[in-house]
Amino acid sequence: MSKLQDALREHRIFNAYELAKAYKAATGDAPAFITFSKGGSSWAFSGHHVHRAGFLTDPESGHPLDRNKRFNGRTASGASLAEAAAWADARYGVTEWVKLPGFTGHLFPKPMADWAKQVAKTEPANGN
Repeated sequence: MSKLQDALREHRIFNAYELAKAYKAATGDAPAFITFSKGGSSWAFSGHHVHRAGFLTDPESGHPLDRNKRFNGRTASGASLAEAAAWADARYGVTEWVKLPGFTGHLFPKPMADWAKQVAKTEPANGN
């Protein structure tokens, strides 16, 4: 685990989804972010997803359990990452993506990544 992830855990932020929710709660903004999931079996999805906290990025998707835009791929740094970033750029206007240590295959908009780094430097509220 990275130092950044350890520090975020002190703030009860354990993954990319919780980071996006905390960012939205703090700023009121819900930018797109990209996650990677590696399918564990022949039927499980492997590739990148585009998410937004509190919103569906592909509500008309044929995948009823996950209505977020999907890009098939087998590796965290493969072509599906570039496809997902290009789609999110065009749809949501994200101009700069940042990788955060410990979040393999994930991309965050620069303002969200900068916010996460600032939160990691602060003491948790209420001793959490």
